[in-house]
Amino acid sequence: MMKTILLAAAVCAGAFSVVIPVAVPAARAETAAEFLKSLEGNYSGRGNAVVIGEETTKISCKLANSFDASAKALKVNGNCASTKGKGVVNGKVVVSGNQLSGSFVSTRQNVRVTKTSGQLSGKTMVLSSNMMNDKTGQLIRVQQHVSRTGNGIKAVFYAFDSKTQKYKPAGSINLKRQ
Repeated sequence: MMKTILLAAAVCAGAFSVVIPVAVPAARAETAAEFLKSLEGNYSGRGNAVVIGEETTKISCKLANSFDASAKALKVNGNCASTKGKGVVNGKVVVSGNQLSGSFVSTRQNVRVTKTSGQLSGKTMVLSSNMMNDKTGQLIRVQQHVSRTGNGIKAVFYAFDSKTQKYKPAGSINLKRQ
């Protein structure tokens, strides 16, 4: 009888030890600085964008991105072209904590970026920029959603529609690392 009780106790103890959960360490989230560093390099690619008015046109771009670790800043320099013309692409995105700021890209003539802010949301950098048309005084609001692909970068563009008070799609480009 005693052997049966000890055997039953041993089986119960064994069953309880099997169901005790083991803590698994959570994966560390990528910082905004690490994300910007991963965008360093030379890229080229094609896509489409609303360049003037409502019409979408094909675009091609070549970019050289460099990351300054001490400033926690990604510098972007390059050129884009479409059937509507050519433009210089340049700017800088700076990390402060997990927030982003800077004077990011604008290829429009007579338009200057007045403010860029954003953050890393999952594996996508979301940047919102305000731009001013120096000739008309018009405020232009855009967003860029930048994510990595297997061999490069994908950027999706959105323009703010003042009538609907929402951002609407305005193009995208896939850039391959060179």
